[in-house]
Amino acid sequence: MVRTRTEKMLRDFSSILSLFFTMLIVFLSLENGSEVPQVKWIPFADKGLHACAYAVLSFLVTIWFFKRGKLVRTFLLVVLYCFVLGVIMELLQPSFGRYREFLDLVSDVVGCLIGFFLSTFILCLYERRTNK
Repeated sequence: MVRTRTEKMLRDFSSILSLFFTMLIVFLSLENGSEVPQVKWIPFADKGLHACAYAVLSFLVTIWFFKRGKLVRTFLLVVLYCFVLGVIMELLQPSFGRYREFLDLVSDVVGCLIGFFLSTFILCLYERRTNK
């Protein structure tokens, strides 16, 4: 499959951003719990932050891993990437003064799915537009 120069640049850029964003999530997930600002006036605000972070991550990773005609493969790679990262972060957090929460992992997966479907939608629109 021939990729245009723009597609290659986008894929390369998304790979760099994906790795940077992964490192950012690792850093923020392992930051000492007492130093993390709390938003107490919004119930479950931290779950929304988890979902947003993993939505951005999966959006970038989907663009990085996307291959034409291999949507199921891309989906499995993206979900596996985000899920494994989320599980590792939840398992490591108690070592850094944080709490392990199952709902954080659920929020991570929900965010992952949102980011995947959003990026897939945008990529499909791009494909349709360039094939005309």
